[in-house]
Formats: sequence, structure tokens, C-alpha cells
Amino acid sequence: RDAVIAKLQSARLSDAEEMEAALTDAFITFDLDNSGRLDIDEVRDLLTNCFKNRIVDSASSPGGAIDTDGDGRISKYEFANLLLTVKKFADGNGTFSLPMLMEALAYATKENISTSGGPAASRGGSISPIATVDVTLKSSKGLNA
Repeated sequence: RDAVIAKLQSARLSDAEEMEAALTDAFITFDLDNSGRLDIDEVRDLLTNCFKNRIVDSASSPGGAIDTDGDGRISKYEFANLLLTVKKFADGNGTFSLPMLMEALAYATKENISTSGGPAASRGGSISPIATVDVTLKSSKGLNA
């Protein structure tokens, strides 16, 4: 576990392949119940280890979107905002698959950390935590419109 955490902490946010490899290893390590999904507590633990003592070079660098006060460090407040942003990507059960987690982190850091680009990127769109749902209402007999 220590080796995986060290790899995660040393992975450069600007290197998509390096970050994806580190996240993949970390995902497996932090999936304590071996379900293939991380619950929010496991994600919090993973992100805490990923961003613990991480220095952000500038607002324009990867991760600069997280460092909102520009001091080069991720504060508890900034980390809480990151976690809230990532949490929006959870499925109906409050869990994450690896691609979901990568897409959430890409959105939260305003970077494409996944070499696959995720489902939104593969459609040529931008990554967004807000999904559009099309609903078709069917009229039923006996109901007045």
C-alpha cells in the first residue's frame, strides 16, 4: 500500500499516462471490499493520499483549478471542494468505477487525466457532471391534460 501511495503522490498531474497508471493501481488498492467500485469513503481516502502535501506550481498548471487561493498548496477547504465536485459523479449507489473516478478528477482539475478521454470526450463534448435526461411523457386513458 505504501508503494502505491508513493506512486500516486509522485505522479505528475500533467502526465496523463503516468496519472492514469497511478490511479489504476490506487483504485485496486483502495477498493477494500474488492467490489470493483469505490464508495465515497474509499474515494476520500484515495484523494487524501493523492493530494496530501502536493504542491501546485501555478493556477495554469494541472491541479491549479483546485488551488483556488493560489498559494501553491491544497488546503482543507480546497480539498473539501474537490471532494464535493468528485462526489457529483457517483452512481445511484454512491460508488465509482475507475472510468467514473477518472472523469470526475479530470473535471475537478480541469485536465484530461484519462488517456481514453472518457465518454464525453469521445463524443467530442466537454466533461460535465450534469447529465441531460430526455423524458417522454405518454398519455394514459382517463387522465386530463
